[in-house]
Amino acid sequence: KNYRSHPHIIAVPNERFYGSALQVCGDPALITSLQRWEHLPTQGVPLIFHSIQGDNEREANSPSWFNRAECQQVNTYVQLLMKQTRPALLPSQIGIITPYAKMAEKIRTTLRSQGVEVGGNGIM
Repeated sequence: KNYRSHPHIIAVPNERFYGSALQVCGDPALITSLQRWEHLPTQGVPLIFHSIQGDNEREANSPSWFNRAECQQVNTYVQLLMKQTRPALLPSQIGIITPYAKMAEKIRTTLRSQGVEVGGNGIM
C-alpha cells in the first residue's frame, strides 16, 4: 500500500516491481492537490520531466556530476510552488530526486541561497 503518492507517480514502479499489486491508499485530497497546477505540462498528471541544455560538470575532488542550469530550473519550480501556488507549499512538502550526490549538494546550495530551508542528506 502507498499512502503518499498520486497514481501516476507510482504507476511505473508498481507495474515493474510490484506486479501492479501496489494500492494507492493516500488521502485523495492530498495526493491529487496539485494535479491541476497551472505549470504542469499535462494537466491531471503531477509530474514534470524537463530537459535542460546545460553543461554536465564534475569537481576535481568528486566523481559525481552536476549541472548548474538544472539547479536553476529546480529553483524556479520550487519558487513557483512556494509563491504562486494557492495555498503555497512549504519546503517540507516539496521533494526533489536526483541520482547524483553532487547535484543534490548543488541544489541544496542554490535553494539555501534563495532562503529556502532545506533538509540534510537524503532529505530535500
